[in-house]
Amino acid sequence: MKSRKLLLLAFLCSLFIGLRTFYYVNQINKAPETITNQHLKLQTDSIKVDGNLLKLIGKINGKKYLVYYSLKSPEEKEFWNGERPPNNIVVSGETEEFDPARNLNGFDAKKYYQSLGISRSLQVKSLKSLREADLV
Repeated sequence: MKSRKLLLLAFLCSLFIGLRTFYYVNQINKAPETITNQHLKLQTDSIKVDGNLLKLIGKINGKKYLVYYSLKSPEEKEFWNGERPPNNIVVSGETEEFDPARNLNGFDAKKYYQSLGISRSLQVKSLKSLREADLV
């Protein structure tokens, strides 16, 4: 009788540990989603240029992304710092999950951005303005 209970307990513990390991491995190994030539609607008040880094918030198919792009030239930097940024751009790049808190009571980027309705970050490799006169 004792050996059956012990065997059942060992099985349940193994099952629990296996499920937890499966969950963590899937969280770590989430492959980045590739976005190719998608229309991104900009939230124009979110555009920030810091050195050669462009950071903004935009929507693709109803999903909100935090977008990062490395500016390639001073002309691009001037364009994005200008008074009339575009409302829509075409982007290609890869999405990434936000990191959860690493320390107890530390900053949790994943929860913070989820509270703002932002699902993932998008590392843009190429972008093009939809205004024909302002091709970037």
